[in-house]
Amino acid sequence: MPVVLRSSPLLWARVAAMVFACVAFSVALYGAYLTHGTGDWCIFCWSFSFVGTLLIILVEMFGLQTRAPVSWKNFPITFACYASLLCLSASIIFPLYFLKGYAGRSQMINCRIVSTVFSCLATIAYLSEVSLSKARPGEVAGYMATAPGLLKVCETFVACIIFVFISEPISYDQNAATNWCLAVYCICFILSAAIIVMCVGECTGCLPFSFARFLSTYALLAVGLYLSATIIWPIYKFDTNHGGQSHRPNNCGSGTGLCAWDKLLAISVLSALNFILYLADLIYSARLKELGMTRQKYKLKIHAKEKDLLELKQAVDALKSSAQSAMENGEQIFNELIQFIERRRSKFRDLIRDQERAAESMLQTLEQEITELKQRDHELEMLLKSEDHVQVLQNCHSFSSGLPDPPFTIATLSDFGKVNDAISALKKKLEDVFKGEWLRIYQAARSMKILHCTVPKIRSEFLHRKSI
Repeated sequence: MPVVLRSSPLLWARVAAMVFACVAFSVALYGAYLTHGTGDWCIFCWSFSFVGTLLIILVEMFGLQTRAPVSWKNFPITFACYASLLCLSASIIFPLYFLKGYAGRSQMINCRIVSTVFSCLATIAYLSEVSLSKARPGEVAGYMATAPGLLKVCETFVACIIFVFISEPISYDQNAATNWCLAVYCICFILSAAIIVMCVGECTGCLPFSFARFLSTYALLAVGLYLSATIIWPIYKFDTNHGGQSHRPNNCGSGTGLCAWDKLLAISVLSALNFILYLADLIYSARLKELGMTRQKYKLKIHAKEKDLLELKQAVDALKSSAQSAMENGEQIFNELIQFIERRRSKFRDLIRDQERAAESMLQTLEQEITELKQRDHELEMLLKSEDHVQVLQNCHSFSSGLPDPPFTIATLSDFGKVNDAISALKKKLEDVFKGEWLRIYQAARSMKILHCTVPKIRSEFLHRKSI
């Protein structure tokens, strides 16, 4: 099995926390000379944190996350949060019980100081791990990596401290009001712990109801319950009208640790603290529920848009096929029109050329006749000058019969102005026809609308659509 150990800030935070916790309980066991009870609790906090962190590092090193019976998106951060709270409690309890009232310097005191310092360092390291592991905006993570999940851990831990203080000595059996407070602490602790177990064990999908709705309902219920306990407990423990003691006894500061009155005060403070935690949990849960509903709206909108997209693709494909056919037919028709006009232009050119050739032929004929007449005139002149009268008489008849026909009149055309006018008139008629028919073609092409998209015209309408 390959060993994978990738360096990252999260890994170094875990290693540091593991080392600090190991040093804390090792030094305490070596020379702190702790008494049973409170000392055992501090040793448990450090050793439990050390063993759990070592287990997490080994699982990730050997790539066994998928084989673990828990959700690896939720378990490491849940454990890190509990470990930070355990080390924090040990950092407070240990000096309170084992350094308070001791003066001077000795190996025992030095070991206790070292354990306290490394306990504080372990707390900071575990808090760093929680900060590095918690869900970032836009990141897909487990529920325990979110703010409501981390608040659940704090709520259960505070409830455990309340159970310790309320049971030693027993301070909840004097009347029904304090029993109600104990019931509040127990109910909220059990439900919060059950939520954590379901998230770590990935059992939320097995519930017969919506887990998100259950969380929001429970958060609202817990806020109401803890509000009542936060009000009732101080009244029945510190109000003399209800059998309470308003002033701290004088003998409370004589021994180590907390006296009974201090524990009652601590329960009041912790009840208020848990009320604040549950209130924050309610706010976060409501916000998450709102975001979930917004996401559901987006999913529905995406589904509708995808359906429109499919229909639009089909319409576009049909339009492309029709457009291709229309373009081919249009190209063919326009080519035929162009060929028709080219043929008419060729015939027009031939007609003009025929007229030119006819005029040139008439010109050549007339020039030839003039040349012949000039030649005969010259011959006649020579004959008149001749002294041979016999020859003159013989050729006189031939010259008389060879005279040309009377001259003919030629109707000349100075230009083709009328032809140009006729062509211009034809051009205008064609342009008028094309304008009228092209308007019909344009309107028919523009009427092929597939999808009509409405664009918001005012800012309020745009913001309303953006909020949806």
